[in-house]
Amino acid sequence: MNTRNVFGLVVMGVQLAVGFCTATWASEDADYQWQKQMLFDPSSQQLQVEHRGQVFIYDGIKSVDIELAMDSSYDRIENMMFINTVWTNSEGEPLTDPVTGEPLVDDDC
Repeated sequence: MNTRNVFGLVVMGVQLAVGFCTATWASEDADYQWQKQMLFDPSSQQLQVEHRGQVFIYDGIKSVDIELAMDSSYDRIENMMFINTVWTNSEGEPLTDPVTGEPLVDDDC
């Protein structure tokens, strides 16, 4: 295989990797926004499902959003479960571990 073909394959691989990473980052934000919408502005269908007793598990929601939901949606609390909570300061910015620099997230244990 000559250098031109190898270089072409490397460039194509980098483009694919960047595309997949961008899609993953975008989908994480879209997933978070979708969960926030369900939390703060539920559809009538979701409210009917909750009325029948179904619990929705919210994954990776910021603690500041959970506190707001607890205050504003008190009648729906029994239908909410939160896992992998991202702990935030009062401005909603994620708190970080001083040693690792990683966001502080509950491990749900």
